[in-house]
Amino acid sequence: HSSAMPEANEDKLAEVAGMFEKWNAALATLDPKKVAAMYAPSGVLLPTVSNKVRTTPEEIEDYFKSFLQLKPQGKIDDANVRLLNADTGINSGVYTFDLVKEGKPVKVQARYSFTYKLIDGDWYIVDHHSSGMPEVVSDPQLEEVAAQFDLWNAALQTGDPKKVAAMYGPGAVLLPTVSNKVRTTTEEIEDYFVNFLKLKPFGTINSSNVRMLADDLAINSGIYTFKLQKEEGEALVQARYSYTYQKFNGVWKIIDHHSSAMPEGTNTKLDEVAGMFEKWNAALATLDPKKVAAMYAP
Repeated sequence: HSSAMPEANEDKLAEVAGMFEKWNAALATLDPKKVAAMYAPSGVLLPTVSNKVRTTPEEIEDYFKSFLQLKPQGKIDDANVRLLNADTGINSGVYTFDLVKEGKPVKVQARYSFTYKLIDGDWYIVDHHSSGMPEVVSDPQLEEVAAQFDLWNAALQTGDPKKVAAMYGPGAVLLPTVSNKVRTTTEEIEDYFVNFLKLKPFGTINSSNVRMLADDLAINSGIYTFKLQKEEGEALVQARYSYTYQKFNGVWKIIDHHSSAMPEGTNTKLDEVAGMFEKWNAALATLDPKKVAAMYAP
């Protein structure tokens, strides 16, 4: 019977496990050469945010020139370290990076596989595969806040200004898109929607940013587009929005709603072209082939 000394294996497992911290320390220097030096000359990098497979030290260094601008610092959430033989080890699992994007701190979670090779007494990365989490992890609170727009939009579809005004909480303020008047009472908010609802508005969010300010306080800001029925025909109007929500007796209410026209304007003709799909889709919904065929030129 012959077997490797278990203590030696334990030491090597610890060395392999410790390589992530060395790599992370290299990231902290913000020097792409020092990070690239962690990889073997034949090392391969399949990065999280680039389609290109990096197969040379120069290509690996080039990737980190961009990535290090985000000031990344990693933390392992789940690790699985194994020895494949006396001089090869692998560590795979999930890690989270603290990054700085556009001056704001963000966290990004991803899956990783590092394969290491012992070369002349030192461990080097011979293969590093990093990929985004395939299943988007959702936050129930954020989803609940995001869904408030759909409820507000559904209230618009009733055509009843009282039902829309009821979406706003006590002391709510409305700064509407097409009125100079700041609405600070339920009656004033309702009065605004008496006129706005005549346009039969239907809203669609183009981009949103939902954040929790406290357990009972949240904000959603971004860009939305309204399909309106004007005298000259259907029109699409894009605007910026900010909704601040507060919970009252377990129900989210709007306490501040600021809507403003796009300051640089939009391309009306492009909007009209984009809106043609909705018209065609509406014709499909009638189940009348003549109405669909009428969408096509002679």
